[in-house]
Amino acid sequence: MSQRATLRRATTAETALTTLAAPSLNSVLVVDPAVTDARFKNVSAALVRFAREGGRVIFASEFVTSITPPDFKEYFRSEWGLDWEMGGYSREVHSLQETRSERLKALNSLPPEYSMKAAMVKGYKAGDAVYATTYMGITQPAVIFTKLGEGYVGFNGDVNMEVESVLVNLALLNVSQASD
Repeated sequence: MSQRATLRRATTAETALTTLAAPSLNSVLVVDPAVTDARFKNVSAALVRFAREGGRVIFASEFVTSITPPDFKEYFRSEWGLDWEMGGYSREVHSLQETRSERLKALNSLPPEYSMKAAMVKGYKAGDAVYATTYMGITQPAVIFTKLGEGYVGFNGDVNMEVESVLVNLALLNVSQASD
């Protein structure tokens, strides 16, 4: 990724806020669930503002493995105004959805399907599912990407970060790849 994008890592609230204010920033990968803690409400508000003003914010990796389902639901409802909830959790083959965001349809780098052990999401809008499976008779996505204001917010529930999920995260973050 560092060959195609400038990476900045924020390990403090102050660094995160400074980074989010940078005019050259176009996407953020959130991997630490600490952002859901009330102590970091200002960082969370800055992330929401960043997305609404045209940025992309993607939640993945350690965020998925370290947040509880009740905290996940509360955070996305109260901070983002989304009805997302944790759904099933299992290893399944997830297929690329035809109804996914138009912003992702032209990308050649997205695999048609792949196996991942993932936390899936309920409460999403149908066109927001990027990769989904039928789990216990219900279609549940492990990867979602939704329009928020002028930007986007997404979630990749893969807990093991399969190689394909890295490619998917790059696409969600709008980091160009050689095949796109």
